[in-house]
Amino acid sequence: MRAHPYLIKTVVDQFILLEDGKNASIILEQALNYQWDPSILELYTRCHIVQFLPDGELTKQIEQAETWLKTHSNEVALLRLLGQ
Repeated sequence: MRAHPYLIKTVVDQFILLEDGKNASIILEQALNYQWDPSILELYTRCHIVQFLPDGELTKQIEQAETWLKTHSNEVALLRLLGQ
């Protein structure tokens, strides 16, 4: 997924407003896997609010964040995400 971070944030914000954390997470994961951007990662923390995610999705998000940690071990936003 190649898109400007502002566009990604706008789309993800709309999914979050619709309480659709799963699709918001998918978009963010694809964007972060394509090009790392800490400002996008900040939105990922908003998607993992349990009420927005189906059962089991929170565990998948934690596993994804742990995968990112292998290549971005000093990323403050990522460490904050995993600490929540």
